[in-house]
Amino acid sequence: SEFVVIDGEKYDYRIEQQIWACNDTPCNSIFVQELSDVSYSEKGMIIPEKVLGYPNKGKIVAVPHNSLFKEGDIVLYRKQENNSLFSSANINGVHVDVLYEGHILKQNGKAAPNRIILKIDIAAQSFKRTNMEGGMLMNELYIAMRHNLQYAEVVSIGSEAQKIYPTLYVGDTVVMHHSIESKEHNHLLVSSDKDKQNNTIYEYRSVEVASQSGRVIFGKIEKYKDLNLIKIRIIPFGKYIFLEWKFAMFNNAKQGVNTSKFQDIPELNNFNKQQLAESVNRYHSEISNLKENITKLNEEVQSERDYADEIETKMKIAAANSRAFEQYIHGDIYVKCKIKYPKENFDTCVLVRNKILYPINIMGVNMLMITSDLITAFYNSKNKIEENMELNKLRAVGDKIIVMPTTETDTESGMIIPDSAKNPSQNGIIVAVGEKITTMNAGDNILYMQGAGHSVPTDKGTVLIMDARSALAYWPPADAIN
Repeated sequence: SEFVVIDGEKYDYRIEQQIWACNDTPCNSIFVQELSDVSYSEKGMIIPEKVLGYPNKGKIVAVPHNSLFKEGDIVLYRKQENNSLFSSANINGVHVDVLYEGHILKQNGKAAPNRIILKIDIAAQSFKRTNMEGGMLMNELYIAMRHNLQYAEVVSIGSEAQKIYPTLYVGDTVVMHHSIESKEHNHLLVSSDKDKQNNTIYEYRSVEVASQSGRVIFGKIEKYKDLNLIKIRIIPFGKYIFLEWKFAMFNNAKQGVNTSKFQDIPELNNFNKQQLAESVNRYHSEISNLKENITKLNEEVQSERDYADEIETKMKIAAANSRAFEQYIHGDIYVKCKIKYPKENFDTCVLVRNKILYPINIMGVNMLMITSDLITAFYNSKNKIEENMELNKLRAVGDKIIVMPTTETDTESGMIIPDSAKNPSQNGIIVAVGEKITTMNAGDNILYMQGAGHSVPTDKGTVLIMDARSALAYWPPADAIN
């Protein structure tokens, strides 16, 4: 064990979370006596439920003072993810498992306080991932895309989870991350319903929502009537935003690439992967040929030694070209997408990097998803997505700034930029700042790092959208100084 020596005395030391009890009172941990439930197989064999893959069932023996649970509660608690055993203790002759609150999935037959129990239709999910709206089989790219998101029915909501999602109710259909039903998260499986052939029809899984980073429910689906037709809409939760499937790519995003042929984000990303794979193959082929030529040379002949040096140089150039192309392919492509949900932002577009968009399909409708903190800029637009952007409708988000580059060495205020600063940086005028920027203002002059930001064409010329940290210096316009 770990120890420390103080005044010649040796002491064990532990972090607070490792202490199970203090003065015979639990702290940080819950002590649970395991109970055994059994099921009968078709052949009459008695099989403990935990062998079937369900969570352990137990009775709480002791809890900390500030716990959301109480002594005597009957709980389901998840199996360890690697099938290892929980830590155990002996209290008054009773063997108990030592748990944290996050291990408990259900409390007295209902969802644990920080959890939501979801019912997943396995057959419907499988069909959705492999078929298009008309029932035709999809290609592998779209199968992968539709696997990204799932939906499920809420069957139980814990008391603390209800505070986080106040508009979520039992019976609602939620949009959730696909990982909830993956085999890697089988420790979240509470139970399942099977048909007569023992095929799983429904799975019931427990989702923990206490931590912001662990929340995997993105919104809920509502049905409504419109001219006697049943339609659906999505109510996003938290920072999640759902976008229309169609997007517009800036013409200067990838020089030499016909951007008009891409109809969706997965197709664009797949093209980049193919380009990268072809580049790697070309590089390996070129290097192999050059290496083969070197093995045929006689190093004792001066002319052939010189030729070997020339081949080595070519190999270095090929490697550099391959790295440069890889950086090019992995570079950001900014696209413009129209917000679909929430509805109050329906006439707004977002400017985002293509790689952080999350392609999804909800009940036959293709969409893209993103969180609000990853948006680069907003653009107010009631017209079609391909329209040329008007500068006065472009809004920076967060810590972003929008800059109109200038070419003058002498600024409006008379400040002369020294030659030493011309090469690594550039000048411009700030057009707009995000809501997190408190120092710089629209109209200020700015000196920013060379290569900073991404070019966006507008009706007033091309502007740069960049992080505020790319600024090296800024100062007010000349009239403000005077």
